[in-house]
Amino acid sequence: MIEIRRAKLEDKARIVEISSKIWDGDDYLPHIFEKWVHEEGGEFSVITVDGVVAGCAKMTLLPHNVLWLEGIRVDSDYRGQGLGKKMADYQLKRAKFLGYNRLELGTFVENYESLAIIEKRGFERIASFKFLLHTFEKTLDFDESVIESSSIKPIKTLDEAKELLGYLDTDVRQQYVNLDWTFIKCDETLLLEFINRGLVYKMGDTLFAYGSWNQKDDGMTLYFMFGSQKDQVVKHVLLEAKKNQFSNVITMSTDGEEDHTYLYNNGFISLTEEAFDAFVYRYKDENE
Repeated sequence: MIEIRRAKLEDKARIVEISSKIWDGDDYLPHIFEKWVHEEGGEFSVITVDGVVAGCAKMTLLPHNVLWLEGIRVDSDYRGQGLGKKMADYQLKRAKFLGYNRLELGTFVENYESLAIIEKRGFERIASFKFLLHTFEKTLDFDESVIESSSIKPIKTLDEAKELLGYLDTDVRQQYVNLDWTFIKCDETLLLEFINRGLVYKMGDTLFAYGSWNQKDDGMTLYFMFGSQKDQVVKHVLLEAKKNQFSNVITMSTDGEEDHTYLYNNGFISLTEEAFDAFVYRYKDENE
């Protein structure tokens, strides 16, 4: 018998077991399981087969009454039973019951099964990014003295950062900013939240933001950067991440491949050869 129900704390052992088979065991779910179980708004669900947890999925409530779908997992031992499809159908039905203005999700280009499921159910790609990753498996290979911290100024008011809203409003990005793998449209309210959290800075003509807000693992995100001093900014962010013992730094870029040289030169890697490999999808209700 297949059933879908809310996740409970006692489900963690099975979720950890399922996660251990994904991405070489480097899955974020075990780190945030308890948080998701207790979180208000949205819903964290598991799917069971004859009483055994075989997968899970999460709906997270974002600003502007947006429901964000994430954390979809199916145990590899239960593949071929259509559990992913059942979870997707359940979430669509449940989301309508909860009410939402938009229903969205993010996914990676190599999540072929998930892409097939969501596209068949009416989700449309609306924004595209290039996922780039830096891990601290080796020491940084640049002179730390070249970074002058005095040249970096925190942004403290919305007026100082309003031009960012224009930089974010492109055909590819569509105003989205990623908090780890959660993508949110950036308006004045969200930008002000970035500022109030002390995450937005300026170096010369370059505006950028970085931190661990909403991080699902022990890493850091370079949320965005716009200007001519990107190489210096990246070096600064990597130094701060290393000093604070973060395990990795990620960024979602909408630049062209030729503009990523400064990232590759500073130790970032791409996981694919695709120009864009991380996408935001939005559900298009046929009744809309």
